[in-house]
Amino acid sequence: MPTEEADADGLMKMGVSVSKKYFKRAHDRNYFKRVLRETYRLNKHILTDKLDKPYSLMFFYQAKDRLSYEEINTKTIQLFEKFLLQEGLQESNL
Repeated sequence: MPTEEADADGLMKMGVSVSKKYFKRAHDRNYFKRVLRETYRLNKHILTDKLDKPYSLMFFYQAKDRLSYEEINTKTIQLFEKFLLQEGLQESNL
C-alpha cells in the first residue's frame, strides 16, 4: 500500500503481528515478531533498491507451524520478489 509517511530510509514503513490464537504465550509471539523484523531488516534492500515511492507493509504470522528462521527468511525473500513482480518493478524469472 503506498503511503505518505516512511521510515528513516524514506521508502518503507513496516509492522508485525503474531496471532494469539496459535501462540498463547507472549514469549512465543515475541520470538516470531523478532524473527520477522530481523528478516525484514536483512532483506529490505530487495525492495528499497527498486521502489520509487514510499510503501507500508504489515507482516502477519498466523500459521500454527513453528517455522525455522531459515524458512521465514526464504519466505520473506519470496514475498518481496512477488511484491516487486506485482508492482511491475521486476521481470519474471520464468
